[in-house]
Amino acid sequence: MKLSEYQEKLQQNPEYVEAEKKLKIRFALANAVLRARLEKGWSQGELADRVGTKQANISRIEAGQGNPTIDFILRLCEALEIDLQFNSQAESASVSPVKDRVEIKPRLRGKTSSGIFRPERI
Repeated sequence: MKLSEYQEKLQQNPEYVEAEKKLKIRFALANAVLRARLEKGWSQGELADRVGTKQANISRIEAGQGNPTIDFILRLCEALEIDLQFNSQAESASVSPVKDRVEIKPRLRGKTSSGIFRPERI
């Protein structure tokens, strides 16, 4: 069986497709953190010190094996001085240097009967 035939067969397996979707965001994060760290010329240990964690945790993130909290991702971004954005399909992540810190605001869909805004589901 050729590789292309095997890949096509995998894409027809719903379990495989679902697992692939779940892993894409982890690998996108791993790639973004690794690229940003290498651009700074830092070792994993140096990044870990700046983030306040252990080198093993940075290694797991960069290998796509970590499951970091939002707070941990924010600390990584601050230490690396990057903004990290994922597209809605989690197929890629983009990294850009921090220029101006901007407050993150949810897109608002409208007021509820109590007058409170509900964030739009993404």
